[in-house]
Order: sequence, then C-alpha cells, then structure tokens
Amino acid sequence: MSEKKAKKPETEDYFSFKPEALKFLTKEEMRVVGDYYIIMQALRKKCMTVKDIHNLYYDKDKQMHGYTIKTIYRYIEKLEKVGLIKEAGYRITKGTNISEKIYCRAANLFYEEADDGKTSWYETPEGKGFVKSLGILFSEVLEKSDFDHKAFYELFKDFAILKDGVVLEVIGKASENPEIADLYSKLDIEYVNKLNIYLSFLVAFMKNPEFLDKFMKLVMK
Repeated sequence: MSEKKAKKPETEDYFSFKPEALKFLTKEEMRVVGDYYIIMQALRKKCMTVKDIHNLYYDKDKQMHGYTIKTIYRYIEKLEKVGLIKEAGYRITKGTNISEKIYCRAANLFYEEADDGKTSWYETPEGKGFVKSLGILFSEVLEKSDFDHKAFYELFKDFAILKDGVVLEVIGKASENPEIADLYSKLDIEYVNKLNIYLSFLVAFMKNPEFLDKFMKLVMK
C-alpha cells in the first residue's frame, strides 16, 4: 500500500496592519525594491512568514535553499528598515502553540516620486530618439514623404506632458478612491502601467481636444 501524504497543518492569520494602496519612493528605495524583487513580488499576492519567504529560494533540482534562513532574516530586517515591508500580524497553527510573524508590503503599489528638477525624458537623447522613430513610423504608415518631424516632436512632447499629468492624477487618486485602490491591489504592476498608459491617452485627448486638431493639421499639410 502506498503511504498517505501527511495533511498540511491548518493555519489562521490575524492581521494588525493593512497595506496602503500606493506609496511614493525615492530612487534609492526603488533600487532596493529591484534588489529584492522576488520577495517584493511574492508579497503582492499574500502575506508571508519567514519560512514562506525562505521557500521562495528553494531549488527543486538541487533540493536545497539558495540562502540560509539567517540570510532571509537579514533581508527582512533591511526591507523593514527601508519601510518597504511591514509586520502584518501573526499566523497560528491550529491545534498547537506555534505562532509565526507574517509580513506584507507597506503598499500594494510603489511609484518613484517625481523629481521637479529632473530633465523631462522627452528632452533626453533617448526620448528624442524615441519620438523621432515614432515620427518615422507615423509618416511611413500615412505615406507622408514631406512629414514635418520637428513640428511632430514639439507637438508630441507637449501632449506627453499632459498625458503624464493624467497618470500622476490617477496614481494620486488611488490612495483616496477605494475602488481604484481595490482594483490596483489585485493587478500586477505591468498591467497597472498598461491601464494607465491607455487611460492617460484617452483622458488627455478628451480634456484637450485641440491636440487632435493640431495633429490633423500636421498630417494634412
């Protein structure tokens, strides 16, 4: 007869902290998020104990953990110190006296705070190159050999500033609007960013219909 697998002990979580919907981080704090991406990504889905986090680094092929439990404690200590994760409560294993701390992210979404003194991305060589490439594709699709790329750059840059303003507005509302906060908390950051991009284009055009007229005049030259 085959051996029966041992049942996983039943547990129950008790919470003392609820993550914010959104938190703005410094560039250095965002770098730390990237350094511990595996942990930060896993904590978006659920609260975890130290053992849960340790198991994120388990190599099935080698049948061993990539890091010691002591290292994981150091990781958690650093992330708590930076303010990226919080002690969320504790987990009780039913029928025992075992109690473990559980951890969660400080916020469901992290965004890098704006730097007012920072050069706009569209003013950088990379940004200018992007808009130039976009203009080439735009002119080729429309078959406009006399397309005014300089005018396109200036127009697109102004529109992009408005579009980025919409994104910041939506992000700001996420911390106040429970429906937006609830929606964002269930989605991956890549999906949220995609939603924000499309929303920002639609809202920017809706609030600034004159830009559509300017685009049409540019194309119809």
